[in-house]
Amino acid sequence: MEPEVACVESTSKPLRVPYLTLGGTLVIPFDSDPKYHWWKTGQSVEQTRAEVLAGIKAEGADRSLGSDLTAVQ
Repeated sequence: MEPEVACVESTSKPLRVPYLTLGGTLVIPFDSDPKYHWWKTGQSVEQTRAEVLAGIKAEGADRSLGSDLTAVQ
């Protein structure tokens, strides 16, 4: 599964987003938004992990809702 990417501007290079491996390891790519770079006074690892987990939960809820809607049709 390929991690998502986000763009700051349409002409800029896409920024990768942090993600969790199947083993639960948090990966913060060097070419991600600098706000995730804890080693450069970015937000804490705990904050980044919380954002990633919130995104996973939201994605799971969206998928559940989508599958429920298609089952009804």
